Formats: sequence, structure tokens, C-alpha cells
Amino acid sequence: MGFRFCVRVALNGATGMAFSTRLLAGESAGVVVSTVRDYILDTLLDKPLLAKQRKRFLDAVNLPKRRRTAPYTEVSLLSSMALGLDVLDEALASQDVNVKNLSLDHAEKILQICARLRPIKQAKTAGIPNSYISAFAHLNLAYIYVLRDQDQRATRHILKMFLVDLRYTRLDFAPVLWQRLFFPYLRQIMIWYLEQRRCILSDDQGSSFQPSYESQDVIRSCRQRPLSSMNSEQSIKMAKLENIYEVAMDENLRQYVLYYRALMKHDSALKKGIRIPTVEPPMDASKHAELLDSILYGFESFSRSSKEASVG
Repeated sequence: MGFRFCVRVALNGATGMAFSTRLLAGESAGVVVSTVRDYILDTLLDKPLLAKQRKRFLDAVNLPKRRRTAPYTEVSLLSSMALGLDVLDEALASQDVNVKNLSLDHAEKILQICARLRPIKQAKTAGIPNSYISAFAHLNLAYIYVLRDQDQRATRHILKMFLVDLRYTRLDFAPVLWQRLFFPYLRQIMIWYLEQRRCILSDDQGSSFQPSYESQDVIRSCRQRPLSSMNSEQSIKMAKLENIYEVAMDENLRQYVLYYRALMKHDSALKKGIRIPTVEPPMDASKHAELLDSILYGFESFSRSSKEASVG
């Protein structure tokens, strides 16, 4: 997942870097709010993107299947969620102010219920993780509040969406917004990932290629070696690297979401002494190399024992 996402992130890096420069310069929470508002307005104007976003969620929920296999009360909640999305679509399509406002009110009430699902680990509704349902409800509530010119309230729901389900939000629900709000701070982790990936894939192709991690160089380094052409040793190393990268990205992302929430409460980080979190790569290169060597050693030992058993 990390490899494919690196390419997408590189294409939106400039916007995010500009945002972080403004925030680090000491501007208020208004920078975060305006970034969220602009993203939501862009999304609402992009009808194909909005439809694709809804379809992906509804396909994952798969209501016809849930009606056959899940308890009625749980299916009812998923049906309510689908209804809330339909009502919001009606509000977006309506040219009548009264109809639009009534539809927004109706959609808000439905989506608030879904957003309140407890996103505890392993908790599910009709087989769907509560965090997945709740996070998507928060996203659509944010749409409603931007339509009502309640941008701060919308931003709170966006931040809540990230906290409820970091992984799905970052990779599925709002990857572009993640790039704008958080990538400038988390860029070190991605650079670390690309460097480790380059080391793994350079085992039999030389190590002369040294990426500079500018936007186009990130893309070029990601494409340097097709994943399908990896040998067994490289595949094992890459699987471990991917896991370390995703966990590190989520853990650091959580810290920045909490930082933004604190910023929203106090308006200015400088006035209240709110510190920007420090991001560090998961581990230094030498430690990572030792870890990968130990994994490789385990693989080789397993291969030898398997061969010996087959010979015996």
C-alpha cells in the first residue's frame, strides 16, 4: 500500500508544503479551517468524484448481502446510513432553498446516529467495522456543515474522521486532504520508506541510483523496480517494511490530528504554547538492516529445514 500511495502523494506535495509553511509561521487555526473548507467545496463540485466515493462505501457495505446474513437491527442502521447519503444527494441537487435546508436537516440527524457508533477495536455492525461506518458519516456531516457555512464545525468532524479510522481515511476516504493537511510533517517517514525500499530492491541492480525525493524523483524511485519481479527474499523484506511504514505513518498522523484539535480549541498554537509534534522515522537504517537480516535468516533456515525434510 505504501509504494502505490507514494506516487499519489508526490503529485500533491506542493500544496501541502505551502500549507505547512503558513501554519508554522504562526497563523491561527483558520489555516486548517480554510484548507478543509476548500477541499470540501472542491469535492462537492466534482460530481463524478463524489459519486465514486459513495459507490465505494456502498459496495463495501453491500446491503443486499447484509440483509440475508446479519441481524435486522444492525442492517437497519446500515440502511439508515444509505438513506442519509441519498437525502444529502437530494439536498445537493435541489435548487429550492427550503427543500435543500429540510434535506440537510434530515440527512444530519441520520448521519449523526451513524457517526456515534463506538469505533472500538473489533467492533462491527452487520460485519462492517464500526470505525469504517463512523468515519464516513463524519465526512458527510462535514459536507453538510460546509454547505451551511459552518466551517469550524465541519473541520471538527474531519479531524474526528481521522481519529476514528486513520488508515481508511488516509488511504480511501480523503487521501487528497491527508496530503494537504499532514504530508508536509510526515514526509520524513515516506522518505525513510523509499530509502529502505531502494536498498531492498538494489540487491541485484546496483546501488548507484540516489533519489533526491523531489516530486518527480519520488515517482521515479517508486517505479525503479516492479514489485512483481521481486525474489522471495525481497518479498519477505518488503512485507515487513510495508507493515512498519503503515504503523509508523498512522501513529504519527494521530499525533498531528490531536495537535490540530488542540489548535482548534485555542486558535493559536503560539499563544497557548501548543507544541508541534516531532516526527521521526521508525528506526535508523542500521537497525532496520539488522531487522531485515534477521527476517531473512529465519526465511533461509525455514527453507533449509523444508528441503531437508523433503529429502528425508
